[in-house]
Amino acid sequence: MAYVECTVNEGLRPLEATVSVMGTDGRRRFLRVERDFVRNDHLLPVGIVHKDLNAKRSLIELPHESDSGENRVWVKQEQIQEN
Repeated sequence: MAYVECTVNEGLRPLEATVSVMGTDGRRRFLRVERDFVRNDHLLPVGIVHKDLNAKRSLIELPHESDSGENRVWVKQEQIQEN
């Protein structure tokens, strides 16, 4: 399982959280998830689509579409934790 570091904020309901994931382009992608979906208060489960080892980045698949309409985003490799 792969996880990306995220920032967690309050959601619309007590059991929900709004998380943001920073892309390599400097933009944050926001999405709402169930609070218990976030691991250790800062890790969001994602799928890894591709690793660009030369650029030290990974293309990840978000659990669902972000508020901006994106499903995939490039993130720095250091933001990823794999188990």
